[in-house]
Amino acid sequence: MPLKELRTNTLDKLDLSGNGPGVPEALVLAKLVEGSAVLTNLNLWANSIGDEGAKALAAALRVNGVLKTLNLNFNKIGVEGAKAIGKALEVNGVLIEKHRPLRQQFGRRGEGSDSRCGERAGRVQAQDVSGL
Repeated sequence: MPLKELRTNTLDKLDLSGNGPGVPEALVLAKLVEGSAVLTNLNLWANSIGDEGAKALAAALRVNGVLKTLNLNFNKIGVEGAKAIGKALEVNGVLIEKHRPLRQQFGRRGEGSDSRCGERAGRVQAQDVSGL
């Protein structure tokens, strides 16, 4: 993980897809995302951040004002992590593209959960549900 670039705000895109970040790395990454002034694209596809990592990223999304694209597909995120991400997206006014990890846990329309986790009408402009 390019920690130096994230700390110094010189990295605008980060693709860690399939590189194995788990919960500990997600906790560190969340703190860096929270303070980033330039990171606009974060791809965490096919890792293992789980609920704890998702909750940490959710806290970062509440205050991050620049991240526009986030991919969390295939990250072993359960109900609690998905709800945390969903609630963060309700207050994040910048994120415009979100690749949804939610269908695996909640079904196509979010049945059995807070359906707002998978919805943000008017803000989410593109969604990739391939592979879910």
